[in-house]
Amino acid sequence: MKIFKTNKDIQWHCTDIAILLVLWLFSLAWNFDKAFHIDDTAYLEIARWIAQQPLRPLSGLLSWGSDFEPIYVTNQPPLYFYLMAVVGTLFGWTEAVMHSLMALFSLWAIFVFYRLSRLWFKEHALWLASLLALNPAFVLGQNSMVDIPLLALWLQFFFVLLSPSQHGGRQLFKASILCALALLVKYTSLVLLPILLLHVLWRRRFVYLFCLLVPVGAVGIWSLFNLYDFGKIHLIGRPVMPKSMQLYWNLTVYWVGILGAISPFAGLVFYSKMQLAIHVWIKALWSFLLLICLASYCLLLGWFVTNPHWLALNFVLQVSFFSTGLGLLVAALQALWKKVIQAQEQLLENLTLGYWLFAPALFLVMLTPFMATRHVLLSLPALILLTCHVAGKHTRIILGVAVSLSLAVSCLLSAADNWYAEIYRTQALQIRKQFPNDTLWFNGNHGWQWYASNLGMNQYSNRRDFKQPMAGDIMIETQTVCCALPLNQKFKLQLIEERIIERDRRVERFASIMPYASDLQAWGYSYAPIEKITISRVLNRN
Repeated sequence: MKIFKTNKDIQWHCTDIAILLVLWLFSLAWNFDKAFHIDDTAYLEIARWIAQQPLRPLSGLLSWGSDFEPIYVTNQPPLYFYLMAVVGTLFGWTEAVMHSLMALFSLWAIFVFYRLSRLWFKEHALWLASLLALNPAFVLGQNSMVDIPLLALWLQFFFVLLSPSQHGGRQLFKASILCALALLVKYTSLVLLPILLLHVLWRRRFVYLFCLLVPVGAVGIWSLFNLYDFGKIHLIGRPVMPKSMQLYWNLTVYWVGILGAISPFAGLVFYSKMQLAIHVWIKALWSFLLLICLASYCLLLGWFVTNPHWLALNFVLQVSFFSTGLGLLVAALQALWKKVIQAQEQLLENLTLGYWLFAPALFLVMLTPFMATRHVLLSLPALILLTCHVAGKHTRIILGVAVSLSLAVSCLLSAADNWYAEIYRTQALQIRKQFPNDTLWFNGNHGWQWYASNLGMNQYSNRRDFKQPMAGDIMIETQTVCCALPLNQKFKLQLIEERIIERDRRVERFASIMPYASDLQAWGYSYAPIEKITISRVLNRN
């Protein structure tokens, strides 16, 4: 597919590049100096350990959600953490450095999805890339977590598989290398193996089966390295939380709800489906979904302007999110039905898109204990492409409205999330200055753990082999969402100060942990204080 044919083509292509760079700068601007947040600290601590012990990446100790445990209890392979370790050692462990590293992968993801969109929608590829780059899950997913690097690898993997410019064994070998890299970033990438096998078998050249040795061999070598590192195979030796059918059902519903919450472009799909519907009852169904979608945003806008204490708004958002997500899945399934069953058009390509949409969801429902927007983000590119396949004749006005909605929601949630992350950086610094000569202990995780630790505070542990607070020391605890450990009852504390972090501005009421650990509602609002920090003096140890 040649782009540079005429001067006009060159001018349009250069314009696209400029706009894609602006989209990238948008996410970078929100994230560049953002305080480390939620799971960032765990990954940074693992990377710092790897910088010191590169041959023992999972043997260090980490306190994350519970007391200090070996790193191999966590569920992440460390390929991206090795990269963080190299960059952190060379340039420092600051927010700007780590987020600049992440920005390289967000740039990669944006440009690859643009190229992928051009395979089907050359005229609207820029708009579709904007829907991904301005999506709230993509913008909030920057931080220092591994989901954006993973998304970039997945997008490149599927672009290689689906691109007509790639041929035969070389194409499959490139895809197998990308699959191997993705597996060493996050085990969710196991779902790439079946679709890679399907593309091998589709060509009926069984010599290409050797390409599968690349990802399988990478996992095998990694597993042997685990035996050297800590004596077990990480992939199969991690603790597995038992699940009930109720939990499987809940996670499925949550996945659908999160999909609707991060898809402000759904109105575009519903409007187009309503226009194309022949039967009255089908037209009524899509009209109803469109009405729910529009009503929820109108109510949200009205609440934001008038600011009433209307507690029903979160319920309205939940209904809207689930309805929107379900409607988008129906539209995607209809696209697959028309392309695969009825038309038999580009059969392998459309089967690949369908697998890309649903396979990660099944993996996450079966194997993860919770849902988050970053989990659903992996399926979002396939959803955008599939729904646009059958959305009818698009106009730039409709696409512009969809992109504008994504931009508005991302700005709102990013502003709230930046304020939320900043709390722990600011509070840690203030408390350290307030008690410059005391021995300080902190209790809690997330960004609070990183900033407190780097300011010389000691992390509390109930383990007997760890140092314990003494009489006269100061204990600082986060009380809301930072996973503070229960204190040993032998400690008697005298409260010095209680800091309650209120939500003074409207945008702050959208700050929460929900985008990072969601139920049916991936984002919403609250008037409750976002955090409470208690500062106490240790009186004695019985």
